[in-house]
Amino acid sequence: MRKAAEEKLNAAKRSDPDRYACYLISVLSPECQFGIDVKSLAAVILRRNISIQAVDVSDMQDQTNNQNLYQRLSDSARDYIQNATIATLQSLGEGDRQYRHKVCNLAVEIQGAMYEHTDSNIWQNLLNLVFQFTQQVATYKIEMALQIFNGLFSYILDHLVKFKTEISGIFAQTL
Repeated sequence: MRKAAEEKLNAAKRSDPDRYACYLISVLSPECQFGIDVKSLAAVILRRNISIQAVDVSDMQDQTNNQNLYQRLSDSARDYIQNATIATLQSLGEGDRQYRHKVCNLAVEIQGAMYEHTDSNIWQNLLNLVFQFTQQVATYKIEMALQIFNGLFSYILDHLVKFKTEISGIFAQTL
């Protein structure tokens, strides 16, 4: 039964990556009536497919289908996934800590894919949300902010170093 489910998911990923990714992210929505186990699994599957470092071990035979999912998505699907992830992060309550952790990891992997595949872009809406969470009274929101920021640190640091170098060059030219 598990093999059949994996093959069905792999076929969906192969034939329509946008629909596959958008379906998985929609499972995380607070309006979705799936249980926390299904939502957690959807977050992990999507994270592994979007990750620039991980591979989908359930689909090792088909290397074309195992290429980074983020690269294969249309711009509208990427926007949908980013917006849905932000909405999911905002909606998370104090409930299941493990699920919150998985959604935070998904957000970090989306930023990693964005950084690697879209000319080193920083996901400003995610940074804004992190800073918003640091202002909260609820400790679980602060924990989420710290987890995300910790994951984003290497991307932000690279971006700031690049920005510093560009500014230094501009400043040197004006002197």
